[in-house]
Amino acid sequence: MNWFGNVERTIRFKRHIFNLWCSGLIFGFYPKYLSERVLSHHPVGTFLIRFSDTQAGSFGICFVSDENGPTRIKHYLVKQEDIGANKSLPEFIREIKAFQHILKFENSTGKSVKL
Repeated sequence: MNWFGNVERTIRFKRHIFNLWCSGLIFGFYPKYLSERVLSHHPVGTFLIRFSDTQAGSFGICFVSDENGPTRIKHYLVKQEDIGANKSLPEFIREIKAFQHILKFENSTGKSVKL
């Protein structure tokens, strides 16, 4: 299956992913550098979800952190062990203290939404 096919299958057959996608809570194939630019003006704890550009059908989370020093943008690749048969992506996100405010994709700007 091709790269887009894996993503399409993820959106289509995982209801919680479909709902996130339709709500604008997944930025799609948004590049890392643009994710960093969008988040650079947001407070610590703000994050966005995007499709991984290295693992087909997986998600990357880009977030603002001040852990271990000055505020900076970090990236996290969601692993199969993080989500799977027993845990959805939203459940995983709720467990991580660093992920407090999700950006919602609205045209070319992001809007912070409290989880």
